[in-house]
This record gives sequence, structure tokens and C-alpha cells, in this order.
Amino acid sequence: MQFIERSVLGVRSAVWTLESPQMGFRVMLFPMIHVAQPSFYAEVSKRLSQCDIILCEGVSSKFSKRLAQAYLQLTRNPRLGLVAQHEMALDHVKERLVLADIEGAHFDESWEDLSFFNRFILPVAAYFFGLYLRLFGTRRLMARQINSQMLESRDDLLIDDDTQEIDNILLEHRDQHLISVIDDQIAKLGDAKQTIGIVYGAAHMRAVARHLVRNHGCRTLDGEWITVFDL
Repeated sequence: MQFIERSVLGVRSAVWTLESPQMGFRVMLFPMIHVAQPSFYAEVSKRLSQCDIILCEGVSSKFSKRLAQAYLQLTRNPRLGLVAQHEMALDHVKERLVLADIEGAHFDESWEDLSFFNRFILPVAAYFFGLYLRLFGTRRLMARQINSQMLESRDDLLIDDDTQEIDNILLEHRDQHLISVIDDQIAKLGDAKQTIGIVYGAAHMRAVARHLVRNHGCRTLDGEWITVFDL
């Protein structure tokens, strides 16, 4: 199961629909990229109307805001023609939104436990890399290495300790919290044949899809590609 595809034409995100044969509920996975062309967010926004419950991401904290500066720089490069995810229209589904992310205070506490390098240098490096992309970046440069799929890659298996430390905060802890929220929402459904939408970063979708298949017996119904940005 592939979530993000990079090709000579551009970058695409796969919207997957899974269903539980036993309980009848459906789950729509929307793998997100934090910066994209406006048409991508417009299409995701339109498809969210099909969902009865929408689980979304969003950590509001001191350190998360610093990290966000890297990709926000990209939206300030007029040549790229890209916008940030938080600009996506959600007013038409705001009553269905459920914040499924960890609390900002918890995120900051975890970040404070990192090594000095990871805690201070990484946000600064991310900011200046984002600034470089703002001044000199191209869509083709952004598209490099963008790829997220079900199976671990060789790089995932050879991850070093420092990177693992960061992944635990940015991915694994948040994955665990998201999965617990998914389980709570499924338990509340009972026999209701509703559709749960999960609007989350593409890097989290591998863990979510595995959990739905292994622990809730979900099966894939279909998948459709949406263009994140053209090259």
C-alpha cells in the first residue's frame, strides 16, 4: 500500500478507503503533505464531506511552531505557488472534526528530554533549510525523497540513535495516541455504518493502516490518487 508517489510528472497522495466487513464502518485515509498546491487541499476538503467523523492532526506548542517554520518558508516563495495545510477549508465539516494529536505541553516535555543537539540545533537547521528553499528552492528539489509506503525501507531499518530519538517524538508517540483515538471512535460507533476520515501526515499512515487491518479486520476497498503538486 503506497501513500505518496513521486514521478517525473509530480507528487501524488493516495486516498485509501478501508472497510470492516464485521462492523460495516469505513475509514478514509488522507495522507497529507504540509505544503502543496491549492488544488490538492481543495480536493481533500471536498472529499471530507463524505466522512461522518474526521480525525485531524495539529500540535500547538513552542517547539512544534519552530519546526513548522521550515515548511512555512516554502509558502513565501512565489515561484513555487504553494500554500500551507492549515489554509485548507474546513468550515463545512468543522462540527465533525476531532483533534487526535498529542497535547502541546506533552510534546514540549518530550522535546526537552532530547540531547542538546537535537533540542536546539535541529529547529535552527530546519529554519535555515526552509529559508534556503524559500530563496532557491524548486518543486523538483522538494519532490526528492518524498515517498511513504506500507513497508519499511532500508533507510528505516538502518536508522541511527539520534534520528530514532526524534522519530519517537514526531512519529511513534503521536502514532500511538492517534491509534488510541481511532479505537475510541470505533468503539463509539457500535453498529452505525459511518465513515471515519483520518487527515494526517503521510508518515503516520503506515502505522494507522497496519492497525486497522490487524486489529479491526479492515480490508481495502479502493484508492485514488490526488496530485500534491506538479513538477
